[in-house]
Amino acid sequence: MVVAMSTSHDRRLSLSLVATALVVALGTTSAGQSGKRAADREAVAGAPAGAWARDVTPPGWFVIETRSYQLQSRLSRETTVELGRHLEDLLELYRALVPSPPRTERMVVKLLADEDEYQAYGDSTSRFGDYDPSAGEVVVWSTRLVLGRSELAIGLRLDPDRVHTLTFAENQAVLHLLDAATLDCTPDLGATLAHWCWVQYLDLRVWPKGAPTLPPWLEQGLAEHFASAVPDARGKYRTGPNADRIKDLGWLLVQGDARPLAQLLAPQGDELPFEVGPGPPAQGWSLVYFLLTSDDPARRELVPRLLAEAARSGDYQRSAAAVFGDLDLERLQADWLGWAGSLRAGDPLAELAQRFGDKVRPDQLTGDVDLVRRYSYLWNRRKMPQPGQTP
Repeated sequence: MVVAMSTSHDRRLSLSLVATALVVALGTTSAGQSGKRAADREAVAGAPAGAWARDVTPPGWFVIETRSYQLQSRLSRETTVELGRHLEDLLELYRALVPSPPRTERMVVKLLADEDEYQAYGDSTSRFGDYDPSAGEVVVWSTRLVLGRSELAIGLRLDPDRVHTLTFAENQAVLHLLDAATLDCTPDLGATLAHWCWVQYLDLRVWPKGAPTLPPWLEQGLAEHFASAVPDARGKYRTGPNADRIKDLGWLLVQGDARPLAQLLAPQGDELPFEVGPGPPAQGWSLVYFLLTSDDPARRELVPRLLAEAARSGDYQRSAAAVFGDLDLERLQADWLGWAGSLRAGDPLAELAQRFGDKVRPDQLTGDVDLVRRYSYLWNRRKMPQPGQTP
């Protein structure tokens, strides 16, 4: 919408009306919509776990099968077919890193329409997707960002009262950054599938008789490595830098929370836990990517060797000692730190906090809880040295 006004008072009024209309549009649900949502939740909550025979597909669902996957879908048929091709291409990447014996049974993936359906299907500690080893299935929901195509509404909104205290240009800049932040912070469904289907692949294809216990930094780091996979100009899938993990890694380095590589690669068993928060996936991704893309062929083989040794012995600590025991870990630490410190990723929420400070406080934003929480984190650190800056 473009609104042309002749006075600053009229401009402020128009922005107030636009903001109010946006809040109403995003916050209102009709009785008809409520009834449909209830019916959708009921259809999802009653769906059986695991693989389905074609003649017992529940109402409201359809099934598409590829060579390696059974996709049980609440999305459009076109999108489901695209995601099926996406999964087969990802599977080739998985196999290139860790080969698996041929298997005939298909792996199961449930594609749900939205977060309400995801919550209705079952409990999960992960917001956007999960793998259930008891059912052998991956369950995800559409964030409305699918394979790079976005149908997102703005996930953060400025309090209408705050609109009156900003100039027209400032309001436009804030709206632009909030729109960019929504896209930047929303995971693509393709990336969520890449993450959780890697976990499924290890469990069902690589280690079907029981996986060795991997440390969280390695398990999550590998999953985040594959979450970055996209097709190149020739359509071949390749992994690349993971922007979300780069942002988290930057703060780990600034705050001195990154773990020494010796603690990760050659653990003695008495290290402090490194299991929760942004640390394990961020530092794990960075170390996995750093090693797999190294110019040194010996370093490129370290992660595949570690996984193979862990599968053989069932003991990560013993496997890590066998693979990393003779390495110069101080040199590896220095090389990794130099590389990690050079990584950059744009962050619209950090830019909003830096540019507007007290003009846009966290308590003046409403919308997605995770986005508000992240903005609060960045806003409280806006006067600290920032990732990529010299303290």
